[in-house]
Amino acid sequence: MSLKNFHLFFILTSLALMGFLGYWSLGQLSRGELAWMMAGSSALGLSLGLFYLRWFMRRHKELL
Repeated sequence: MSLKNFHLFFILTSLALMGFLGYWSLGQLSRGELAWMMAGSSALGLSLGLFYLRWFMRRHKELL
């Protein structure tokens, strides 16, 4: 596995974990706990990660 492929795998894994964190923290909101800050930061991290993924895929088109 090349370093570029590993980096792509790492980006996708990070995005999946960020999505799970957002889903979990929204579940905590419904139970009355103060998890809104975690939900907001995971949404921000997920959106920034998606922009980074798009930039990375454009830069390394040979991965497609």
